[in-house]
Amino acid sequence: MYSCTLLTNGDLHKNKYSLSLIEQNINNLNLFHILTTQTLTAEFCAKYFCAPNDIYAKDDIDQEIYIHHILQYQPHINLIDIEKHKNI
Repeated sequence: MYSCTLLTNGDLHKNKYSLSLIEQNINNLNLFHILTTQTLTAEFCAKYFCAPNDIYAKDDIDQEIYIHHILQYQPHINLIDIEKHKNI
């Protein structure tokens, strides 16, 4: 039997989670909460924050996440890496 831990936005403020668990819960979580509380990769950011038509956005705040926000909240990531993964 397959089980998945169900995460909420509040959980993100209490703990760090693996990217695979966050991806399993992507439909339950606001992107802004993920961005501001978790340690992400350039690949993850490109996939979810730069997705066409904001398909993963849950609200207006999620829709207003831009590259400069990613760089601000994830200072270990650089623009070149995000751009590289956007084109995959």
